[in-house]
Amino acid sequence: MGRDKRAQVVARLSPEEATLEDPFGGEFETEIMLIRFRDGSWLRVDTEEARSELHMHALRNTS
Repeated sequence: MGRDKRAQVVARLSPEEATLEDPFGGEFETEIMLIRFRDGSWLRVDTEEARSELHMHALRNTS
């Protein structure tokens, strides 16, 4: 729906290449996510809502 219809996959990253993180570990509700690469660099991703499905996925996979 909406923007999702226009979304395109531009790359798929394996867990060995990068991980998805909630930078606050779920302590605060935030719209920010990080894609952290093996070399320590990261890419910030802003979601449209706090505690989005991406946040919940990241928190499940870190606990």
